[in-house]
Amino acid sequence: MTMRDRAQAHRRLRANPRTTARGAQLLELALVLPILLLVVVGVWDFGSLLLLKDRLTNAAREGARIAVSNPVANPFGSSCGTIPCSIQAAHDAVVQYLNNAGLDASCLAAAAPTQAGLAWTWQCSANGIALMIDRAYTVLAPGDSTRVFLRWPARWMLQQLTPASTFPSSLTTNVSMKNLT
Repeated sequence: MTMRDRAQAHRRLRANPRTTARGAQLLELALVLPILLLVVVGVWDFGSLLLLKDRLTNAAREGARIAVSNPVANPFGSSCGTIPCSIQAAHDAVVQYLNNAGLDASCLAAAAPTQAGLAWTWQCSANGIALMIDRAYTVLAPGDSTRVFLRWPARWMLQQLTPASTFPSSLTTNVSMKNLT
């Protein structure tokens, strides 16, 4: 390239500054786009897990509502078997709410609640999902409330980009209500 060719190329660039501006815009886009995508995916991820937490809380609330409105012990002649009717009804209400909310709780439906050591605490778990119903939960006086605890595995999209210990692996919720019966 001769000096004359260089001078002409320089004049063309000075005559049309849009060519240099276009290159700068592409460079800025290349630098900002990954950060922008990370923010968008993070907002999406957080929003979807917040929605999941809300659905879990509502399911636990529905189970607690059903449990507190039924007697603690099986009434005479009930057909619930070894599981108290209030526990079975609360378990079924939580599973049905989760399924209706679009969450697959079929593994909980197949798992019958079992006693968890304490007299009125029942639990079932499967595939990282756990449900515990405590009919003798103490808030003000011993046995005056029912507590429903629900744990669900959390799957973060951003977890693939960072170490696994950065994000919690499950969402939990606790709902307690005063026993009515």
